[in-house]
Amino acid sequence: MTSSKIDDSLNYVFAANISDIQAAGGCLSVQIQKYTIALFYYNFKVHAVDNRCPHMGFPLNRGTVKDGILTCHWHHARFDLTSGGTFDQWAGDVPSFPVEIRNGNEVWIDVSLSSLDPFSYHQMLLQNGLKQNISLMIAKV
Repeated sequence: MTSSKIDDSLNYVFAANISDIQAAGGCLSVQIQKYTIALFYYNFKVHAVDNRCPHMGFPLNRGTVKDGILTCHWHHARFDLTSGGTFDQWAGDVPSFPVEIRNGNEVWIDVSLSSLDPFSYHQMLLQNGLKQNISLMIAKV
């Protein structure tokens, strides 16, 4: 699914309707600008994270959510669904996006945050990998 509605004044982009996420089983992958984002409907809230697992790139929309923890099914990296923070030292944090619900059903995502710039994000991963001597993180960046 590709988004086309943009709210320039607030930097939010229309992503999907909540009903679309529910119809897809609680998770929907959408393309917004240069990002592929996994939208999760969990505990009556919508959460948006980059759809690429920072560990090895597996699509996170194929993972599962239990107790607010998103688990990647490839190598079982675990992430907090709300913040994208990892629970595993060998996996980096997954970028998360602010979400607004408008008109009761529309999901809008802010993808303008400078911290989500792919170059800066990968530089941060490299620095963390070097600092912690995690060769897998160094190699993948």
